[in-house]
Amino acid sequence: MARGVVRGSRTTPTLGWSGPEWLAHYLAASEVWKSVLGRYVDPVATFSGMGGREDQIDGLLARLTDETSLPFTRREFDQEPTLVGTLGARAGGPVGDSIALRPQGTRPPLFLIAGSGGVALQFAWIAHELGAEYPVIALQSRAAQQYRLPEYSLRAQARRLADRVEQFAPDGEVVVGGHSMGGLVALRVARELVRRGRPVRHLVILDTRPEGRLTRGRTDVPPTRHPLRIPRPIVLNLGAALVAGAVPLRRGRRYQSQWLLGQIRRLFVAEIPPFSGRTHLLMTRHDPEHTERGWRVRGGDLEVIPVEGSHNSCLRPPHVAALSTHLRAILDNCSAK
Repeated sequence: MARGVVRGSRTTPTLGWSGPEWLAHYLAASEVWKSVLGRYVDPVATFSGMGGREDQIDGLLARLTDETSLPFTRREFDQEPTLVGTLGARAGGPVGDSIALRPQGTRPPLFLIAGSGGVALQFAWIAHELGAEYPVIALQSRAAQQYRLPEYSLRAQARRLADRVEQFAPDGEVVVGGHSMGGLVALRVARELVRRGRPVRHLVILDTRPEGRLTRGRTDVPPTRHPLRIPRPIVLNLGAALVAGAVPLRRGRRYQSQWLLGQIRRLFVAEIPPFSGRTHLLMTRHDPEHTERGWRVRGGDLEVIPVEGSHNSCLRPPHVAALSTHLRAILDNCSAK
């Protein structure tokens, strides 16, 4: 298979639109939300949570209809008043656990993993900024936008996502990365792919803080020598059931519950051996001292790159342009070797 050509026919399909269709509609809708609210928003943030008023909603929906030629209704908006929620109602279904935002290109494909409470579409602006030569495939928890049980461990999630990587790109070099807690999953995925014999020489960590077990207790995170060896705790059972739809969650609360479940899962993260290739730590002002020190303690070939914006705003305009410049350099370096 040619470099950078991604095969997605054997993956769990994204419902409704294709990846490029999702990308186009998401970018157009983002601009509309920005024109109403005065700023670009996180894809899972609610309209009211971003400062939107009741008297602005009808105007927002009218502009969305004009810009995308899709009919947006107030009833659907009230059920899920988020950027991804309003688009999902028009797409015929939500994004699955993976989506090829840019399926083809001449560079090695970049696989980006969303963190807890995040969604694959938060990487849409990166795909847009990188351009047509750079394949971008976004991955997320299987429960991110569908009522399914989330994986209990990072190891189990990493095995499943490694399967997705191999389904999209059966051969050749790939670059794996993740944002927030998705960075820990990306580390697991990269190691799993290497174990399977795939060439993975670059790991991209987007503002991920390592935990105590990952740094052998040598940061200000309380050390724990071994992962907790107990059955799945009640709180995780209840949290997983909640995310899976035991209680229907509306108005953005599903993503809030997933974020909370992810924070609980951090308590059970086992130590992960260092990555054998080069780790690129792209770090915002969100707890930078602890983040950098934690990854340096782990050892290995580490490049630390400060980026503009906050933990989430670095993924959208205006800061995403600078972030994408760094990612483009990493991908170009892969192509040069």
